[in-house]
Amino acid sequence: MGVDYTGNYGIGLRIQLPIFEEEHQYYEDEESWLDQILGEEYYYFDVGEGSYTGEDNDYYVCLKKPFKDGYDILDKVVELKKFLSDNGIEFFGEVDEVGGLLIS
Repeated sequence: MGVDYTGNYGIGLRIQLPIFEEEHQYYEDEESWLDQILGEEYYYFDVGEGSYTGEDNDYYVCLKKPFKDGYDILDKVVELKKFLSDNGIEFFGEVDEVGGLLIS
C-alpha cells in the first residue's frame, strides 16, 4: 500500500463546498458541479488527508492566469469574490497565496 502526495497551490480563497440536499439531475457530485461553473477563469483543488481520516478536505478556488495582463490583479480579485458570491459559494478570508498537500 502506498501513499500519494499531490502539491497544490495558487492565488485564491478557501471555500465551503456546497452540499446538494438531493441528487442533482445534471451533476454527479458537488465537485463536478464546481468543475462546470468555474469555466476558463478559475480552477479548484482540495488539500488534506480525508482519504485516510474520513475528515473533510479543504477546498480552494484560484485564479487560472493571475498575471496574464500584468501584476495588478485587483480587478481579478474583485471579480473572483463576486463570482463566488453570485454562485452561492461561501469563502473565508482574503485572496492570498494558498496551497497544501492532497494525501491519497
